[in-house]
Order: sequence, then structure tokens, then C-alpha cells
Amino acid sequence: MNFKRITTMILVAAMLAGVVSGCKKVPDEVPTSSSTEATTVEIETTTNPDSTEVTQAPLILDGYSQLPLLSTNDASDTVDIYSWNNELSSLIDTYSDINYNYTVYEEYEYYEYLDQAFADGNAPDLFVCDSEHAREYAINGQAMPVNSVGISNSELTGMFDSTLRNATDNDGVIRGLAYAVEPVGIFYNRDLALEYLGVEEPADVQAFFADWDSFLSTARNVNTASEGEVRLIGGPGELETTFLAQRTTPWVDGTTVSFDDAMSNYLEVSQSLALEELTFNSIVGSPDWQTQILGDQVIACYATLDDMRRVMINAPTGEEAPNWGLVDTPSATCVGTAFIMVSSTCDMTASCAKILRDIAINNEALEAMAASGMFVNSSAVMNEIASDVNYTYEWLVGQNPIVILLNDATNASSLVLCANEAEAMSVYHVVAESFLTGDITSISDAENSYIAVMEEHLGIV
Repeated sequence: MNFKRITTMILVAAMLAGVVSGCKKVPDEVPTSSSTEATTVEIETTTNPDSTEVTQAPLILDGYSQLPLLSTNDASDTVDIYSWNNELSSLIDTYSDINYNYTVYEEYEYYEYLDQAFADGNAPDLFVCDSEHAREYAINGQAMPVNSVGISNSELTGMFDSTLRNATDNDGVIRGLAYAVEPVGIFYNRDLALEYLGVEEPADVQAFFADWDSFLSTARNVNTASEGEVRLIGGPGELETTFLAQRTTPWVDGTTVSFDDAMSNYLEVSQSLALEELTFNSIVGSPDWQTQILGDQVIACYATLDDMRRVMINAPTGEEAPNWGLVDTPSATCVGTAFIMVSSTCDMTASCAKILRDIAINNEALEAMAASGMFVNSSAVMNEIASDVNYTYEWLVGQNPIVILLNDATNASSLVLCANEAEAMSVYHVVAESFLTGDITSISDAENSYIAVMEEHLGIV
């Protein structure tokens, strides 16, 4: 292999790709303009929050730093908010009473516009981001500490710890709150499992996904037995979040660029799936992926409950309803967590504090969101649902999915993220693609190529 040529190719491709999220899920459709300009909607309500001053001495949340709680005030009567969909807007309309301008960008370009707004000094007062970017904005100081808008750490004790860690800066200061959590489970077709695995109950199916050797062996057996008509999963991209959750070192730590063993393992598993044609190479959420699930072409999928609910909307009901089950992933995994962050330049701190409390902290609101099907960032609320023996979906044949998913949400470690996470993942995806297409011929060369590209890009070399 011409190492210099490959390194240059990867660097150019990554820079052309820009800073993009590592998430491969197909976004929900949202009403945005077809051009590159954002859609902005001004919402008016009848009340405005008054200036609030917090003076109590709060309890300290273990493992996090507590800054002095500051008084809050508003410079005007309208909060500017950026997002890539209308979910937060809907929640504010339902559970809060704040005046706001809401700007929606297409998901693929959202962070480019948000970063440019910060660079131009025109950042919104409040913005939404995923876990990958929350850590970046926290470390870079672009998100304001929640203590600075008067929110005490003692108000956050019921949240899942990984969500707090992912929005914490290097000094242990929390700079954003998640209202929703998306734990990943392994959903499987009971009928196909019985046909190709010989079992269908979750306790028995779990063994086929216990480790990656078992997983690959099962994938091969299914492919052979079905003569390629049925695959174990739709595509290798489903597995990426599980491997990301197993990382123990960040991509970049100071001047050290690392390629964690977990990601090398992911390349190895993905290569086996590709070379042996053990998947359909479909992407979670894509039309092909949904068709394969509803068409009895895949036995299982690594997905969130939201992913599956979107698919099953189109499934038959009654006697023709699909029969699916749920088992745990090899390591607790959460993805796509929805964070609300206040910009460091915000001059609407009273209103932003109220939105954070109304959407991410207020127990009644969280209970209502959970009742609508959202996996909310409250251990107490989700534990209550997990204990409800009547909570299920028709297609899950009486199984309460929250029991399995709550285990993931509770035990998920905070993602090992760095201040350059989006860039790091963008370069990783180019390296992975080059490896899987044969331009890079070994995992060790992939690791070295990645490190060389990142070091050159960051000016470390």
C-alpha cells in the first residue's frame, strides 16, 4: 500500500465531507425550506418569565462541580432557538409558556450553521444537540453552565448519569441537560428466530448475541440455512454505536491521537460481514431497512424503541401483526440523546432556565412525555414504567421493552468524547470506508492512517 497516497486521499475526503455527525440514522421529516436557508418561526405566548434570583445552598451531585448559582434575567421578550427538527418547539408549546423564535436547519447542515453563528457572534440563546456535540460545546465553553442560569446540581439527581457526563466540561461542570434518552436494544423477529435459531424466547435468544464471535457464527448459519434470503441484521452500521460505547480512550487527548481497540474490533466485524455478504448493507431507518424488517428478511436489528415504533406504524395489526422480542446488547448503549444547551453569550437566561426546568426537570412534564412513548431522562419515571406489567406494544407480544432498555440507560457509561469529536468521527468514517473497499488493506494500516490524518489536521505533527 502507498501509505502517503492513502493518507492524503483520506485527509482530502474528510475535509471535503466537513464536520458531520457520526450518526447514520435517517432523520425524521421536518418542515424546513428546500434551500440552504433555515426556517424561522416566531411564537408568541401570553406570559413572560420574571427575573429570578436563586440563593439557596444546594446539595452537591456526586462527581460534578457546582458553580455559584447566578441570578437570571432577560434582555428582551423572545428566546432565539436553533434545532434540526421541531421536537423541542412542540414540547415548549405543550409544557412551557415562553416566547421564542425557532430556527430549523436540515440535520445534515445543522452544526455547520450553528458553528458559524458562534463564529460570527450571533449564536442563538438556546440550541439543541446530540451527545456527540454536547461534549464538544461543553469543553469548548460555548455552552453556559446550568448553574449560571440558576439551576442547582441537586435538581438533576434523578437523571441518568451518562447524560450528565456527556454534557460536562473538563472541570466537571454540567453545561447542558438531556430531556430524552435513546438506549439501544436488539429487537428480533420471533418467528424467524424460531425457524433459524431454534428458539424464540428472549432468555434463549440472548445467547446468540452474547459476544461478537457468537454473533458472526449466527450470521453465517442464518445466511447458509436461508440460502441468502434472510440475514441476521440489515447492515453493519447498526453495530457502530455499540462499539463506540465500548471505547475507553478518546480520539484526541491533548496532543495524543488514539485509535481505540473497540473501533478496530468494529472494523474486523464489519469486514467479515462485508466479505461474506452477511447483511444487506442497509442503514437504520432507511426505506430498505424498514422493508426488510416488515418483509421478514432480517431476524434482528440493533435499534432504539423509537426506530422500531416508526417501522411498526406500517405493520399489519391483529392476527397478522409481527411477533417481535427484545434482548440486550453486549454493552449498555445509548445514542442520539437530545440535549438542550444555553449559549455562553445568552442574554435571556431567565427564559432559558425556565425552558430547561419545564422540559428536562419538571416531573409532571416528564411523566406526560413518557406516557406518549418517549424514553425520558428520569430514572424514577422510567423505573415506574418498567414495573408496569401491562406496558407493551402489540408487536412485542406482551414484553415490556423498558425493562431491557432501562438497564442500558442506567448502566451506559458516558461516551468517551473529545473536543474534536465530530471531526474525529468524520475522518474515522472515511478511513473505515477505505478499509472496507480495500484501499486500506489491514486494520493496522487503518489505525496508522487515521492517526496520521488527525495529527496533520490538528497540527500535532
